[in-house]
Amino acid sequence: MTTIRPMGANTVPPVSNNSATPAGATGQTPASTPPSTPARPAVCDVFEPEGSQVPFFNSVNAVFQSDPNNPSRGDYSKVIDQFNVSKNPRYISACQTSGSTYCSTFVNDVTKAMGAEIPAGLRANGMVDWLNTEQSGWKKVTATEGKTVEQMAQQFANEGRPTVAGWKNPSGSSGHVGMVRPGEAHAQLGPALAQAGSTNFDNKHVINGFGWNRPVSYWVHNPPTAQPAAAQE
Repeated sequence: MTTIRPMGANTVPPVSNNSATPAGATGQTPASTPPSTPARPAVCDVFEPEGSQVPFFNSVNAVFQSDPNNPSRGDYSKVIDQFNVSKNPRYISACQTSGSTYCSTFVNDVTKAMGAEIPAGLRANGMVDWLNTEQSGWKKVTATEGKTVEQMAQQFANEGRPTVAGWKNPSGSSGHVGMVRPGEAHAQLGPALAQAGSTNFDNKHVINGFGWNRPVSYWVHNPPTAQPAAAQE
């Protein structure tokens, strides 16, 4: 685990207090009221969380980064939490101009900070395609040791290994990706999950992000090498 720059103080852009002079005070005729526009969420102007001022198509050099050769549950949680995905304007559609959601941006940011970066610029479907090539230390999670795929994904996350949940949309429309985070897998709701998307949250479960009817796959970075079976005496 390394810290590459000091954490700055949280800053909030100053709020202008300039108010128009009432027309009656100067004898001017009030101007016509322009058409109203949707209010910009207040959270968009609070540049507090990590990466909130970096364009979404660029990677973030996070304050806290983890050593991929020394996985730690605590470090993995700290990496995820620093991005404050539920409130960070970087991942909120209403704060951006593209009208998109930013699930893959969040996954790229987390994996980069974990030393296991998935290439920036990929959308969810492309990210799933890239993960399926099983390169750069990424492997697809399979059922093993008498455990389901979901249980193994949660186990790897609890060991501090970056673990991604993903679904490729077969229609070609947007798919979805999120980060399996340290926590407890739920029998019906699946592994613990942090995600950006149509809804953003720091700590819920896979079903909360992907829904009930999507076949979700999982990938882990640098899973432990299987140990050979002990020789019988």
